[in-house]
Amino acid sequence: MNKVILTGHIGKEPETKDFGDSTVTNFSLATKRSKKVGDKWEEETDWHNVVYWGKRTLQKGDHIGVEGFLRTRSYGEPKKYITEVVTRSIEVYRKKEVPESNDLPNTQNGLPF
Repeated sequence: MNKVILTGHIGKEPETKDFGDSTVTNFSLATKRSKKVGDKWEEETDWHNVVYWGKRTLQKGDHIGVEGFLRTRSYGEPKKYITEVVTRSIEVYRKKEVPESNDLPNTQNGLPF
């Protein structure tokens, strides 16, 4: 069985490409895991390449869940290999909060004061 279920945050703005009758959306997903170091638990971040055949309104920072399968493919010369999560479904748990224009700090020359 090849099944993957992940929850995490989108790491960079998703890239969407149209191929005639189909659309593909690619993005990176950051997940956290804990490991014990000595007497303490530390969190580590893992990064996953995600491919979604379809179009979704997603943005960097969104907290989402994906379900799909792992696929390893090769490209280029010399051959390079990449492992991706090809997702069948995406569930958005929380959209990244974008401040309203009135909530932004008053800036001058790019400085917040």
